[in-house]
Amino acid sequence: MEIQEADIIKTMQWTVDNILIPHFMALDLNATGEWRENVKVRAENGNGIISGRKYTNQLVNGREPGKMPPIAPLEKWAQAKLGLSGQQARSAAFAIAKKIAQEGTEIYKDGGTDLLEILESPDTKRKIAENLQQRYAVQVKLFLEREIKKQWQQ
Repeated sequence: MEIQEADIIKTMQWTVDNILIPHFMALDLNATGEWRENVKVRAENGNGIISGRKYTNQLVNGREPGKMPPIAPLEKWAQAKLGLSGQQARSAAFAIAKKIAQEGTEIYKDGGTDLLEILESPDTKRKIAENLQQRYAVQVKLFLEREIKKQWQQ
């Protein structure tokens, strides 16, 4: 039995909802909810694909020192995490950007996170297999019941 594209998408969405997002939240990476709301799934050539915001790399590896990051996202972050608004949020964002340019982010200094590594863990693979198995067990059961009924009707 071939896994249909719709089932791949359902399984990938289940993985995002039940594994990736809870792990993201446990890592305390959520500030505005933007990343969480923009995780998307699709199927392509029989493979499930999870995609997200461009700054996912910074959530995984951090940002090394060098140049200042953009101010606008940090302003949103200051509003969400620090409860600041207006000029206070902008000033905080500028100071944070300057510090990141000098030292890098805390994630960078800590050696990164395992945000995406969780998708490759044996436990995650087992949970995905169990999810697929449950979904297909019902389909196989219905298929066998139909076949048995056909045989009895002959």
